[in-house]
Amino acid sequence: MKQNNKVLFAIYRNKIHLGNSYGKTKRDSIINYLFYSYRVQFQNITIEEILEIEDINYFKAIQAIEKIHYFKSKYLKEDR
Repeated sequence: MKQNNKVLFAIYRNKIHLGNSYGKTKRDSIINYLFYSYRVQFQNITIEEILEIEDINYFKAIQAIEKIHYFKSKYLKEDR
């Protein structure tokens, strides 16, 4: 699935699917995932602070697969 030239990736750590995130690259999607995950509890945290805590080499991103990592809702209009 694409959004503004970004691709939806499934994010994994230790072979566990954590969630999905958009990005132009796998690395970009992992960083976006971490940023928005931490922002839930720490509204003022910066990506630099997050990267001091988390080593992105422990994360893996693969292109998300429909019906496995996400489902298209029949109630939402698709952009055409």
